Amino acid sequence: MRPLNVLTLAGILLPLQSVAGTEPEKNTLKYLQGLSLEELMDVPIGVAAKHSSSLRETPGIVTVITADEIAKSGARDLIDVLRTVPGFDFGSDVTNIVGAGVRGTWAHEGGLLLLIDGIEMNERAYGTNQFGQHYPLAHIQRIEIMRGAGSVIYGGMAKLGVINIITKSAENLSGVQLAGSYGKMAKAVGHQNINLLAGDVIDDLKVSLLVTKGMGQRSDRIYTDIFGQQFDMSTTNRTDPQMVNFGVQYKGLSFRMLLDNYTTDNRDSLTKINPTRAQNFKSDNYDVRYQENLNSQLKLNVNLNYSQQRPWESLSYLGGYDPSSRSADRYMGSVNLQQQFSENLNLIAGLEYRQERLTNFGIDTNAYANSHNQTLFVESLYKGDWGNLTLGARYDQYSQFGSNLAPRLGFTRVFGNFHIKALYSHAFRAPIGLNLLLNPKLRPELTQNTEFSIGYDVNKNMLLTANVFNIKSKDMIIYGVSPTALSLEDQNYYNAAKSGTRGIEVEARWKDSWGYVTTNYSYYRVIQDSLQDFQALNYQTGENHDKERLAFASHKASLNSSFNITPKLSLNPSLVWYGSRYGYNQTLDSGQLVLAKYKPTLLANLFLRQQDFLTKHLDVGIGVYNLLNKDFEFIQPYNGGHAPLPDKSREFVVNFNYKF
Repeated sequence: MRPLNVLTLAGILLPLQSVAGTEPEKNTLKYLQGLSLEELMDVPIGVAAKHSSSLRETPGIVTVITADEIAKSGARDLIDVLRTVPGFDFGSDVTNIVGAGVRGTWAHEGGLLLLIDGIEMNERAYGTNQFGQHYPLAHIQRIEIMRGAGSVIYGGMAKLGVINIITKSAENLSGVQLAGSYGKMAKAVGHQNINLLAGDVIDDLKVSLLVTKGMGQRSDRIYTDIFGQQFDMSTTNRTDPQMVNFGVQYKGLSFRMLLDNYTTDNRDSLTKINPTRAQNFKSDNYDVRYQENLNSQLKLNVNLNYSQQRPWESLSYLGGYDPSSRSADRYMGSVNLQQQFSENLNLIAGLEYRQERLTNFGIDTNAYANSHNQTLFVESLYKGDWGNLTLGARYDQYSQFGSNLAPRLGFTRVFGNFHIKALYSHAFRAPIGLNLLLNPKLRPELTQNTEFSIGYDVNKNMLLTANVFNIKSKDMIIYGVSPTALSLEDQNYYNAAKSGTRGIEVEARWKDSWGYVTTNYSYYRVIQDSLQDFQALNYQTGENHDKERLAFASHKASLNSSFNITPKLSLNPSLVWYGSRYGYNQTLDSGQLVLAKYKPTLLANLFLRQQDFLTKHLDVGIGVYNLLNKDFEFIQPYNGGHAPLPDKSREFVVNFNYKF
């Protein structure tokens, strides 16, 4: 199922992540599509540190994906985008929900933070994000994706990575746009979305409004549960998004309202097929920020945030309460100061207070539903001739778990055509209300993350990079089920003694006047593991494939490319190849699950995009996803009794964007 932990510090974001677009954003984000690869590597990145640095120098392993790349690829949703990023994968949870894995570890439950314009989107009942036509791609200006621990910057839910989505600002829009997308599978509509985007700058006032409404189908294939029962997914298991993102900024003061209502239905339930039922994930977020240059060397940043969520509305077994009456509220405030002591030394320090409250989840309010924590953080950046040194630390005082200090160290250097990074950080993730409801004895988990990266600029148009990582966790918060029993009463959260993965990621990028090609390969192996519920264990023979995890292929490769047929017409092939995978897909009369090995799979996509089609400002595209019509399935990455959930069959896609 789904854990969560202490939520992240959405308030300490750099000007690049401001609500309505700051000067750095105006100078970089708007023009990314026209940059050469060499220039793109020097664009300031804000996701990996409180200090902004270029891709070469930022103390993190970061992938940047621009709006232009998304539009040319014809991607249907965030799953399509993230599949091309090394180390990212996806698996099924329960009830038609798909979550992400990072570097071989199930990150769905409080392990991967997703931000939209600095607002954290993880639901706070368990800490999950729901993927599959949830987050509208038409709103996105760029995505910064950090693989590796970001907890010192953002808190516990960033222990394995951060997805930082920056939407189109008033400067990017400068008017009104209408965008839409439609996809058709063999037996059902795959998706259909309509988006209205508007924004303008009037003197010192900047206003933007992004609205989306859509519907989709998870698949049109046949789902078979572990008991052999089946249903046709072309008539159920919908995924319907609605989102309103309104931002206004006047000089240093900004306000954002982000309303997200993701609705699904499902029949796949927890272990067996049930009648169709609806399920909502609703999140209302209000965010105020103030930035002030106190003098030429000292900057002040203040953030106030209120959020109310109603997640997992269909899970009525929790306490017998009406799911529609549930609420997860968060109040957060932070302040930080940034001091430029010299040309080489910069320091940021600040405080944060956070309070969270769950209502009507069937929880003893005094014991589990209310929590608060105070945070002190500091980060320094020193730039020397020998390289850049980032030192940071986060001190948290939790109302339920006491205190914790998480350090961070990063060294980066650019010399000639080479750049190197050496990174080390801790992550501390505390259990929250619904984890503690099922197991009040849960302890926080601790993670150590070590990374080394090297890059080489072959020339101004070609870049090669290689990363190695080593991740170790102890007391990891796990949801599992007894190998011989599948009822809800036998499922629970527990602390696993230790867990870890080690691996490598390599990537090559070419970009020139003819277009671009990005290709990468990633590999992980389990290095220490007491996570029996994540292991590919054959209960009938006793064989344990202990170097791999359930659901996630240890080998993955992808290619994302665009070729300019004319200055306005591009052909865009993309490929994602998964090595063999393991998953449970049926149960014996004894109650034991049966382990299956899934063959390697190649997902091929092709998209043709024409800018200024027939008239100026109208861009259209047509293509096909899953061109080879492969039977790809989202496997449950833990022993929870849920059979693999089929992904979409071949889908023909049409997109358009018109700027008035």
